[in-house]
Amino acid sequence: MIRFRVGIIGIGGMGLLHQQALAKLGVGVVAVMSRQPERGRVIAQQMGAVYCQNVRELVKTGVNVVIVATPTASHAQILNELIEEGIRDIFCEKPLVSTLEETRRIKEICERAGAIRDWL
Repeated sequence: MIRFRVGIIGIGGMGLLHQQALAKLGVGVVAVMSRQPERGRVIAQQMGAVYCQNVRELVKTGVNVVIVATPTASHAQILNELIEEGIRDIFCEKPLVSTLEETRRIKEICERAGAIRDWL
């Protein structure tokens, strides 16, 4: 049986919506990351999760699935960091990135890291 250890980056409306959906499925969130530290700590505590200040800290919690629910402008950098840290199972809110150039760069990074699944 697969055990999901989910992290959420971005705990505004969409991040919290994902957390609620996961809770209905019986899947807990183990770590959250937010650009608002005070709010992030409070929400992490409410979820029973760890608050993380950056991607490296998030990965060190043992997450194996990450939801990216941040503003579009931050997606490319966050995706790059997650993939560099070895995370392969990522759900990113749309739009993925803002430009065709960023899209191509993320695709190349994913291909090099073996992070693109045949079923996508």
